[in-house]
Amino acid sequence: MQTTQPSRVARGFTLVELLVVITIIAVVAALILVGLGTVQNTARATQCLSNLRQITLANISYSNDNAGYNVSSMTDPQPPVGFNPCGTGEQFPLALPSWVNTPGGTVTETVETHLAKGTLWTYLGENPSAYVSPQDPSGRVRSYSLSGFVGAGHVSCKRAEDLWTWPDTSDASMPDGVRDTRYQTLKYSQILQPSRTLYAITEDSALGWNRRGWVIPVAPPAGPTGLWWDLPAFWDPGRIHISYCDGSFDAPNIIYKQFQEAAQPDESLPPNHNTFEPGTRPAFRFMAGILLPGVIRPEVQ
Repeated sequence: MQTTQPSRVARGFTLVELLVVITIIAVVAALILVGLGTVQNTARATQCLSNLRQITLANISYSNDNAGYNVSSMTDPQPPVGFNPCGTGEQFPLALPSWVNTPGGTVTETVETHLAKGTLWTYLGENPSAYVSPQDPSGRVRSYSLSGFVGAGHVSCKRAEDLWTWPDTSDASMPDGVRDTRYQTLKYSQILQPSRTLYAITEDSALGWNRRGWVIPVAPPAGPTGLWWDLPAFWDPGRIHISYCDGSFDAPNIIYKQFQEAAQPDESLPPNHNTFEPGTRPAFRFMAGILLPGVIRPEVQ
């Protein structure tokens, strides 16, 4: 008797099954890309913080080699050797060495040769990459600024860098708690709390480059509180990148939506300097607290 074998029909994927497989593959690929993006962002942030640490350690090394003096946060050309803003008395070992030396009396964009003329060039291994954050989208050669509250400027030995135009806090008209709070940090030993004192920061600028030291006004009368003369870079969402004078670093999460919108209403453009932080100004108070802790009184923050 002849038996009939059941026929086997070749069966392919249905359209629905193919769409499901394609969707799964797309989701997995998206997750992988997101994961890779996160890893890359973390790596760039880590390298940025490492650069900040190296810049700070370079200043410490310079200070050890030069009678305890800090470099200047200025980016203007160095004055002649022997120039002394204090008048008579103690002389600077190497005039007032700017950490970056950008020639010209007007605003001039920093290029790599200006880095090489700066005081910290050899202390940073003559490595231009140490001056650039991998998170900086601008393509410029320097992403970092030094705190204008550490070191000295070209005009006054009493205060750091940009602060020489402010009222003399030794004046009798200054209120208690503010009088005699001079920002004298020519030497590393004059920084009372190095582990809490800002040294370097990532800075964005509407100019396209950074000029001189990084400052916010905290001395009276400096206008309404919460005014940002200079701004941190907003490249790492919510966070700023800073180093402290002892070589430690941090990425505090202080940039909140309202503040960033006030400083950068158009995300396609750099943030605007001279921005007022709204409300209780928590970011401003945080920054004021790490400029010169132990010297700048809470009354001016």
